[in-house]
Amino acid sequence: MIDSKAWLISHALAVVLSMPAMVQAGEWQHELAPYVWGAGMSGQTGVGDVVGDVDMSFGDILEDLELAFMGVYRATKDRFSVTADVVFMGLGSTERGPGGVLKADIDMDQTALEVDGGYQVMDRLTLLAGLRYIDLQVDTRITGPSGGVNEASSGEDWVDPVIGAIYEAPLSDAWSV
Repeated sequence: MIDSKAWLISHALAVVLSMPAMVQAGEWQHELAPYVWGAGMSGQTGVGDVVGDVDMSFGDILEDLELAFMGVYRATKDRFSVTADVVFMGLGSTERGPGGVLKADIDMDQTALEVDGGYQVMDRLTLLAGLRYIDLQVDTRITGPSGGVNEASSGEDWVDPVIGAIYEAPLSDAWSV
């Protein structure tokens, strides 16, 4: 049986890779751009009945960052476009309780994959529709004073519809906003 995550990712990639064959006129133009996006997190998280508050600034996240990647690929041909955006962030932290008696190792991974199809309705305006897949995974390992270990994992994943628009304002021959 195929995992729903694997199915979604494989079908999204199939759409992206097959777009050049879908429209025959004109030449495809390709853009690939890694990027950086800074944000903080606040709210609550939990595993089972254990729930805690989360309040992390962008600086806190940078301190706990293990691995990250953000990149977007866009292909355009005539009035059609396809965009694939991938974000991965792996955070990890080890914390000690009062007196150093308890030790908690926390690992959180977030993956986001978005695939959008676009159609240029005017010279500078493209309308978009697509899907965004989000996967969050949290693993916690707590070690007690006697060496006993408690582990827990929790995860969520979902798919959201996306609608949007791109409006481009030229700054020069090579740059636009």
